[in-house]
Amino acid sequence: MSKTLVEDILALEAQLLSASLAVQACSLDVLKAEMCALGAIMPGHIPAADSHGPQDDATQTDAMVEAEFDNMPV
Repeated sequence: MSKTLVEDILALEAQLLSASLAVQACSLDVLKAEMCALGAIMPGHIPAADSHGPQDDATQTDAMVEAEFDNMPV
């Protein structure tokens, strides 16, 4: 094989590797967004460390409702 053919193959392999890593990064971003969305609707959700501010009214209302239940064992 000539040197230019080998260089062309290596360049194509580098592009393929770069594209596959970009696809994986996009997939992980989608997964993170799905996990954050699911975590926001789950009961007992603990806000992420990067979110600052008081708890929202729904979380406080949920806590009050849960506190009113009788947790006596059956």
